[in-house]
Amino acid sequence: MLRLGTRRRFSGLLVSSMMVTALGGGSSPVLGADGDPATILFVGEIASATSYNHVGVVFDKRLDETVPVPFDHFTVTIDGTPHDPVGGDYLLSGLAGTGGPFDPSGTTLIRLDLPPSASIGPSSEFQVSYQEGPAPLRDLSLTPPLTPQTVAGEVLDMGDFEFLGALVDAANATNRLTLLFTGQVDLDSIPALDDFAVTVDGVADAVSLVEPRFTDIGLGVVDLVLATPVQGGQVVDFTYTADPDGNRFTARNGGLVLGSFSQTGVALFIPPTTATAALAAGETLSTATGAPSPEDPLVTAVTSPIAGTVTIAEVTVDPSPAGYTFFGEQVVITAPVATDAADPLLLTFKLDASLVPDGENAQSIVILRTALNSTEVVPECDDIAPAAAAAVASPCVWQRVDEVGGGVSITVATLQASKWNFGRPTLATRFDSFRPPVDAAPVRNGMKAGTAVPLKFSLGGNRGLAIFAPGSPSSQPVTCDTGAPYDGVEVTVTAGGSSLSYDAASDTYTYTWKTQKEWTGCRKLTMTFADGSVQEAIFQFRP
Repeated sequence: MLRLGTRRRFSGLLVSSMMVTALGGGSSPVLGADGDPATILFVGEIASATSYNHVGVVFDKRLDETVPVPFDHFTVTIDGTPHDPVGGDYLLSGLAGTGGPFDPSGTTLIRLDLPPSASIGPSSEFQVSYQEGPAPLRDLSLTPPLTPQTVAGEVLDMGDFEFLGALVDAANATNRLTLLFTGQVDLDSIPALDDFAVTVDGVADAVSLVEPRFTDIGLGVVDLVLATPVQGGQVVDFTYTADPDGNRFTARNGGLVLGSFSQTGVALFIPPTTATAALAAGETLSTATGAPSPEDPLVTAVTSPIAGTVTIAEVTVDPSPAGYTFFGEQVVITAPVATDAADPLLLTFKLDASLVPDGENAQSIVILRTALNSTEVVPECDDIAPAAAAAVASPCVWQRVDEVGGGVSITVATLQASKWNFGRPTLATRFDSFRPPVDAAPVRNGMKAGTAVPLKFSLGGNRGLAIFAPGSPSSQPVTCDTGAPYDGVEVTVTAGGSSLSYDAASDTYTYTWKTQKEWTGCRKLTMTFADGSVQEAIFQFRP
């Protein structure tokens, strides 16, 4: 039996804004109970220009965005004249449903593009009709929307151009502080990074990018990309100081320029990431009912063989131990201690493809457990027990599955719950030493100056070709250590310059290093990888 704990719920940034405004502004939504077919919640735009060539449509369900928007199933009637949209896109979806910001039914915002002959002005009377046709819209349960349906639209006047408020929305990203303006922002007026100061729990969080978003929908949306993601429950404050000699926030229409502004206690749409329940023996507690998604990329499930209370908390990760880089979230689990190694606790971690780092899969991801202030890699079950045994006193990885679409599922068998992290080995950990014809330092590799030498190595899989730090590899002359071993390079190649390649069949990277004819004596070749790890080789040149 599966029991669902407190699920993570995400509200869409613009969906939330438009819904709140629409519900308070007298539009004519058709609210459907959870489980009913999707209905149109709002139709319209936000006033900031004299006319529009598109219209926003908000459905009160999360729709399956793998289905292209069937814009030809819609009709937009403006001042009594019907128009067929010429295009349509999903702008944003989230779990801001009709029951509140974290209602599981969710919402989806679609933009319908109008033909050149049609536009909506501030005083236009218009409506949108949806009639199901071939390849219709559908929600995540694959149920088509209610059809036919027609909803009157409106243009919402947000007033003069001004700062509306700020929020951090997990449906967008928790490392983005979103500024909302009543009106479109002039894209040539985006202030500099140092005009903003952001603190999280009183500690400065650097702004690495100022990025306008959704530039044509009438509502000004500008993201401040933060160096450190925000966690639920933290306090975020920010200040914008207008630079009189630099760019300042300016309205795209009317040219109104804003002065300094700030906000204490930014609104956080970062739902709880905990689940708790009293389970009977054999029951399962999960943080979600369905598969993980980009909005909720980690789903944790715990099956306990012993009756008792189980809790799951997905929290900020601890610092990574040497040799590994943590990613995703740290999972802290409490559960009754299993007493039978053949009937252990089963912990299943499902990661959406958006959370899996490039180059990793279910087989390469490392599970690390922290207990008694010690963090250790969880071994494979087959490494420490026969396949027929489900668990031993130490935890082990019982199953690894690569899901369709790039996600992964990893199940751990353990007698005791504790703290768990997902890690990827650093490149230094993956590096398996230089392969022939080159030896690692301090060996002197003897070769003729002006030739090219292939340096071969493995990183435990294809990590792409962006493996080196900027400016790497590099070389510099060094004093020859005549006491170090000497080994002549047996293989050189002809090359016009240095290059890097990867061969999947042998899992081998080859960096072909082109040397210079004028080099004499010894040189040290330094490979600095993107993670900061370093590998070196010494070469002694002869004319």
